[in-house]
Amino acid sequence: MRNSNFRIGSLIILFTSFTSCTKEDLKWDLDKVVRLPKVITISADNIYNTGAVINSEVTEDGGSDVTQRGVCWSTNQNPSITDSITNNGNGLGDFNSIISGLTANTTYHVRAYAINSKGTAYSNEINFKTTNTSASLPTLTTTSANNITTNSASSGGNVTSDGGSTVTQRGICWSITQNPTLANTSKASGSGMGSFTSAFSGLTSNTSYYLRAYATNSQGTAYGNQISFKTSTISTSLPTVITTSANNITTNSASSGGNVTSDGGSTVTQRGICWSITQNPTLANTSKASGSGMGSFTSAFSGLTSNTSYYLRAYATNSQGTAYGNQISFKTATPSASLVSSKGCTSLNGTNSLYYGMNGTSATWGLSSSGYSGTCWVAPDPNKSGNLGTVVGSNHYVEFTHNFSSQGYIEFWVNTYNPGYNNLIPSITVNGSAIGSATKIGGQTSSFYWMQVRSPLISAGNNKVRIVLSGSYYVLKIDEIKIYEY
Repeated sequence: MRNSNFRIGSLIILFTSFTSCTKEDLKWDLDKVVRLPKVITISADNIYNTGAVINSEVTEDGGSDVTQRGVCWSTNQNPSITDSITNNGNGLGDFNSIISGLTANTTYHVRAYAINSKGTAYSNEINFKTTNTSASLPTLTTTSANNITTNSASSGGNVTSDGGSTVTQRGICWSITQNPTLANTSKASGSGMGSFTSAFSGLTSNTSYYLRAYATNSQGTAYGNQISFKTSTISTSLPTVITTSANNITTNSASSGGNVTSDGGSTVTQRGICWSITQNPTLANTSKASGSGMGSFTSAFSGLTSNTSYYLRAYATNSQGTAYGNQISFKTATPSASLVSSKGCTSLNGTNSLYYGMNGTSATWGLSSSGYSGTCWVAPDPNKSGNLGTVVGSNHYVEFTHNFSSQGYIEFWVNTYNPGYNNLIPSITVNGSAIGSATKIGGQTSSFYWMQVRSPLISAGNNKVRIVLSGSYYVLKIDEIKIYEY
């Protein structure tokens, strides 16, 4: 009894679940079922000895994109894609298929096909019989010449009938005399019927030419109507060139280039870039060639100086001379320096120092334990020697020798103790010549406190570097001299 009740309850639940689906739900599910496409073959037109045109249409995609469509044909019924086929693209809609290579006076069976993710669908079958007319020369027309320059032009033709025999080659022929043939200059442009276009060159400027399209089948070569045109007259001038922006900029190199947009009617024999630290550079400055002819080009170049502004122009040379593009400017990067030596007051070699006090007194600097990092150079304090009041003096200095393997700079801490005044910015001399004042990079400018400074760039070499403090102060201190090189 319990098992019977259980079965009845299960059936009620199943029935309830099924009947809970609405009509709209079921319709949605059916819409999601992928089916084969629907395709129809409408007619066969333009039937001749060796070909025809088949008109077809894909009317439904079956719920999945049609990835390929076309027609298949055979001398047997029910042709499929394992027989001869065309590929006429994809999607829905009308399409025309040109079939060729057929045998004259023969009946063919044709079906359109369409392929989606479900498979391949075929249309209704039609049949037609190729004609059996005697083959003749093709029929074609010649199109007008265009895109005419000093040495080139474009033309073409339209093969409207193959004469009952496949057109194996078609193209154009031209000459400076009338009625050109394949015995003159020619250019092939494929095979078969239809329109075609050919661009051709190697012409002479300011010259009249005659041109005809041609088409060849088993019966021979036919020619279209003759046209004529005249090439342009050469009028030479300087080229036209544009300079491109600089990029890939480093401390000593960069890239730039240009675009020769016109050769001025004369071949560009050389193009490139030129640069200088002064404006409007020319080939008389530094330059780098980059090929010849028209078009874009790029040049990487080096040997520059770091942290320096440069001016650059592209150039192009033809028989008329050299033309320059617009000027651009860029600045090389500042190199990153490496710390090569960190000197405290007790470890720096070749040290020499001098302090000028009151009444013409002077003394060398001593060491103090009250430095920024524990020990520093310190000039004598006049208060401690009984000389009270303002200290009169100038050009107090600390000097040392260092062999710079490349250009660099020094950084150090300085403290000039004088109530009511700010710390003094030191100046720097190298081998007896002033190179400028230091720059504050840290600390405080207020007196009583330490200030960190950096020198101007110092050239490579075994240099005697002097830190100069010019002023009247009670206490002068220098500490933590660090040497950087690029």
